[in-house]
Amino acid sequence: MPLSAESVHTIKTILDGATKEGPTGLNGLTFVAVDKDGKTLVEHASGTRGVNSQEPMDMDTSFWIASCTKIVATIAVLQLVEQGSVPLDDPEFVRKMAPEIGAKKVYADGVNGAEQQISVTMRMLLNHTAGFAYAFFDARVNMRGRPVGIAGGFHSRRSATPVLDRVVLTRLSPEFNGDEEDILNSPMVNQPGKSDPDHTRLAANKVPKIAGSMWEYGVNIDWAGIILERHTGQKLNDYIQEHIFQPLGISDVTMFPTDNMRANLAHMHQRDPATGALAERDHLYRRPFHQTTKEQQQNFFHSAGAGLFAKPKEYIKVLAALLNEGVGPTTGNRILKKETVDLMWENQIPTQPNFARAGLPAADPTLANSLPEMYPQSGTKPRGVQAGTETPLTSLLSTQVPLRFDHVADFVCCTLGNPPQGWGLSMFLTLAPGDTGRGANTGWWCGLSNIFWWVDREKGVAGILSGQILPFGDPKVIQAWVGVEKAIYDGLE
Repeated sequence: MPLSAESVHTIKTILDGATKEGPTGLNGLTFVAVDKDGKTLVEHASGTRGVNSQEPMDMDTSFWIASCTKIVATIAVLQLVEQGSVPLDDPEFVRKMAPEIGAKKVYADGVNGAEQQISVTMRMLLNHTAGFAYAFFDARVNMRGRPVGIAGGFHSRRSATPVLDRVVLTRLSPEFNGDEEDILNSPMVNQPGKSDPDHTRLAANKVPKIAGSMWEYGVNIDWAGIILERHTGQKLNDYIQEHIFQPLGISDVTMFPTDNMRANLAHMHQRDPATGALAERDHLYRRPFHQTTKEQQQNFFHSAGAGLFAKPKEYIKVLAALLNEGVGPTTGNRILKKETVDLMWENQIPTQPNFARAGLPAADPTLANSLPEMYPQSGTKPRGVQAGTETPLTSLLSTQVPLRFDHVADFVCCTLGNPPQGWGLSMFLTLAPGDTGRGANTGWWCGLSNIFWWVDREKGVAGILSGQILPFGDPKVIQAWVGVEKAIYDGLE
């Protein structure tokens, strides 16, 4: 499945253009796409590792890939499901392996606890219907956790850059402290496994209309990783190295970056919401860098939800194996049965066809922008684009409307009318064909630091675009992602 020379040129032009815009652009990006045979369709690195660095971004640059970890951890759990030692739908197994979950109350309003109406299963943890959330997306987590310090604290630092040359407050998000206790103490904010028919989401400082449950993104898969460790007696990073990465011939994807990875690490950045300018910042997930001995690593929390650092050209071998029905195309080693891969792509929440259309609120705007919709499809348009002139995503490539970094809704705001949405085991499913050219039932997801991957089993292509910028939902990265994805499909031969 070769890619046309024109599309390769377009992709390089998009990436190079994004990294040459100046202070309000992007410091650097990498992109790689493969087919189901594991053959590279295109790879390109552009820009520098940091705005203050002259060191070029290259295909050996390492990134904190954050929630791109989730699909790897899900594969690990499903291997145990295949073996018959972990049941997907038996609540007794979760009660036995994680009694802390069963003891929790549900704080639907962030303050007043209620008993769980349904017991949690492994499936609920893997499809984000177990009732947990993220502090930076859901204000209820902070409301419940703040009195006992779970919501993190603030510390002052003075930036050395002109853009942020003032005292700023940096939230220490509990999910990224590297402490298992923060996950064990995380509150439940939705009733497990129950659907909210109104698809009500909790905007900052607002109480939901009803105290029912729904899909909500959170620390659910972190819990699945904790259960895996307790069940196998093996730390998660050790398990995935042995059972996933080694069979696929993957190196330099780990929860504890090697010296080589550290030497070529993409710098973490923060975009100023007022000016749009980019500045380097302290790494959000920095504690793993200091766990240098095996003993330290064994005592450190192995986050199934956000713990991996990776070279994207190595990580994409996982996506290629999923394209190839669970078999590593270059090694021939199977990591999952085909029927298990099929299960990952089954819509787990068919009663919530608009689950992502209420968007993602930002309880902590330093970590995430408020997004009105997670993946707009046909029937929607960004503000400023006349109806009928462009499809909702591809219009982002041509609109001349200025991008406002203080309100990302101006960039991706949409109206209702999209086709049904779905969620598989660890990924968003665009059930209908996408406006970029992606096939039906394509799986995709992302990482907090603005990393986006997709796996299109229908058309046999997968890709990953990598940045290292906060807050999540950066308009310039999204624009590059849409552009390179469309160029891939335009050029498939």
